Amino acid sequence: EVNKWFYYIIFNLIIIWKNNIVKIDSPLEKISKINGVYFNWNETAKELNQKDTNKREVGFIAQEVKEFIPQAYIETGEEDSKFIGLNDRPIIAALVKAVQEQNQLILDLQSR
Repeated sequence: EVNKWFYYIIFNLIIIWKNNIVKIDSPLEKISKINGVYFNWNETAKELNQKDTNKREVGFIAQEVKEFIPQAYIETGEEDSKFIGLNDRPIIAALVKAVQEQNQLILDLQSR
């Protein structure tokens, strides 16, 4: 089990195994358009994935995120049992880049 996670982390982080590296464009604009929401799972989610309909959750609406960070959007399964979700890593990368962009804006304003 440890080896599986070790290799997962290594494959996702090591630059020598990546091509076509480009910085995220307009991260602040993208992140600004995504709404964090509180929600409860509905009965369908409970039936399909044993989700607790009484537990208050926090997250995003996958279809909304797809519009601005399509790499985060996950869709699997057949039409009648399709699963839609999000991979957090692209969202986190956009958040980090947005904070960097915002920090640069602040520094520019402070230097005036």
